[in-house]
Amino acid sequence: MKIIPVGQKILVKPLEAKETKSSGGIIIPESVAVADLREAEVVEVSPDLAHKYSEGDHVLYPSKAGLGQEYNGSLHLWLREEIGEVWAIAKN
Repeated sequence: MKIIPVGQKILVKPLEAKETKSSGGIIIPESVAVADLREAEVVEVSPDLAHKYSEGDHVLYPSKAGLGQEYNGSLHLWLREEIGEVWAIAKN
């Protein structure tokens, strides 16, 4: 099944949280180490936002944002740009 978002929405696949170690060797999960921002890969983009986002882009969003949905066998999130659920495009 192919999904095409409508309106001001994008479908993203959350990326695995990274862990870091403190100087004493204690593992600190990203959820604690970083403020409540998560990173996700853009999977599908509505035609209204195609000028701004592309498939494969990485975006930052608040951890409590989005509506979860099973898509192609894994959890994905719907993010709505018009209410500020997308905070940034992450570039290397």
